[in-house]
Amino acid sequence: MQSKFLDISTVKAIKANMHWRDWLPFLVSNETGLRIGDVLALRWCNVEPDGHVKYMAKKTGKIGETIISPHTLLLIKNAYYFNKGQWLFPGRKEGKHLTRQTAWYRIKKACERAKIDASGISPHSFRKVFAVTQLHASGGDINSVKKALQHDGLGDTALYAFSDQFSR
Repeated sequence: MQSKFLDISTVKAIKANMHWRDWLPFLVSNETGLRIGDVLALRWCNVEPDGHVKYMAKKTGKIGETIISPHTLLLIKNAYYFNKGQWLFPGRKEGKHLTRQTAWYRIKKACERAKIDASGISPHSFRKVFAVTQLHASGGDINSVKKALQHDGLGDTALYAFSDQFSR
């Protein structure tokens, strides 16, 4: 299934129908463009005190660096203050991080509570929101979006960066 772009009102409705702690991985994905699997696999050792994050993308094996806003980093620290584990987003099982399936489930339940048709909405939708936002923030520089998403070609990047225009 192909994930669809989410407009700002849909993002706000999903957020409003999730516990704030459950929203955090999607906020990070929305801020950084990271795939949800890469967000969930972040460890505290990957994150600098200023919010710089070093990671390796599971899908491509590429090493990357991004940044989480100070506000988001503070929220994560507050949410998991008593967590003594290694993961930014710990799962229920000792020593494991939150799973992609759990993230998917949380999105679907939030859509259900918000009375939003969940077809096409997935955790990956936030990567598209990031791409569109990045394109506008960069003044239309698609190469900066390509770099941020770690894409090899502009074709894939265009599908993400212009997804707001295809979803109408």
